[in-house]
Amino acid sequence: MTIASSINKHIYQGNGATTQWPFTFKIFDESNIQIYLTDPSGAETKLDTGYRVDKQNGYVKYPYPSGTPLPSGWKITLFRVVPIVQETDLVNQGPFFAEVIEDAIDKLTVIDQQQEEKLERTMRLPVSAPMDVSVELPTPMPLKTFRWDATGKKLELTDDPQVFANSAAASAGQAVAAASAAQNAANAAAASASVAQNAASIALAHASGVDTVTVNPVVGIKTVTALAASQIFAGASVLSNRKKMVVRNTDQAIRIRIGPSSISQISGMTVEPGGVAEILFDGAISIPIYAISEGASVAVEVWES
Repeated sequence: MTIASSINKHIYQGNGATTQWPFTFKIFDESNIQIYLTDPSGAETKLDTGYRVDKQNGYVKYPYPSGTPLPSGWKITLFRVVPIVQETDLVNQGPFFAEVIEDAIDKLTVIDQQQEEKLERTMRLPVSAPMDVSVELPTPMPLKTFRWDATGKKLELTDDPQVFANSAAASAGQAVAAASAAQNAANAAAASASVAQNAASIALAHASGVDTVTVNPVVGIKTVTALAASQIFAGASVLSNRKKMVVRNTDQAIRIRIGPSSISQISGMTVEPGGVAEILFDGAISIPIYAISEGASVAVEVWES
C-alpha cells in the first residue's frame, strides 16, 4: 500500500459514551500505537494497560475490557510510534517479493512522519538564522521570564512581576518591612475573627436545633449524570422547611460534585466514591442543591429532615 497521508496521531474528545476510537494511519504491529489521556486541567498520562488495539478494523478500544467511558472534558490521543530499526534482510540472488520492499519503504516513510511530528512540537529558530547562532538561554534573565501567549501555542518574553516586586522591596527597606508586619498583624486578627465567627455559627446551629432531627426524614435515590447539573432531593420535591440533607455517593469509582446550579465537572465540592456530604439549612430559606457526575451516571442516596 502507499502512504498517502502524513497523519501520525488522532486526538478525540470524551463524551461519556464513546469507547471505540478509530485510526487511519498505517501500523505494522499493535504495539505501534501509544495511548495518552489528558484531563480537564491539561495533565497528560500515558496508558500501559486498559485498552486494546484492533489493527484489522482500525480502532482502539478504550476502556478495555470494561470500565467507565471517557467523560466530557477529557481527551484521548492515539499516537503512532514505530521502532527505528531496519529488519528487512535481502539475500543476494534470493527471491524478490515486491510486498517486502514496499513494507520497508513504508516503514521508513512512517518513521520520517513521526520524527516530523515531534519536530513540529519543538521551538525553532527562523530559517534566516546563521548556522553559528547560540541557542543557549541567558541565565538569569533580569526582569524577564517566558510564558505562553493567549493562544497557548507560542512562548513570549515578558516582564517578571516577582523580580520587580523583589526590587521594590529591596529599595523600600525598613518601610516595606514595617508595612509587611502590620499586614501580618491584620491578617492574624482577621483569622481570629473568622475562627470566632465559625465557632459562633456552630454554637447557634446546636442551640437552634438545626442539626437535630425533629421530623420524620425523607429518603430516596437520585440519578446524577455528567451531561448537566441536576437538583437533588430525597422525595418527589424538596422537603419543606428542611434543616438538614445528607448525600451519599454510592458509586465506588466515580466522583460527583455538589453546589449551586452553575457547578460543572471541574467546579463544586467533590464527594468521593462511597463518600458522604452533610448540609445544614436555615429552615425558613429554601436553598437548592445541585449535583453532577465526573463520569458515567451515578446513583446518589439522599436523606432530608
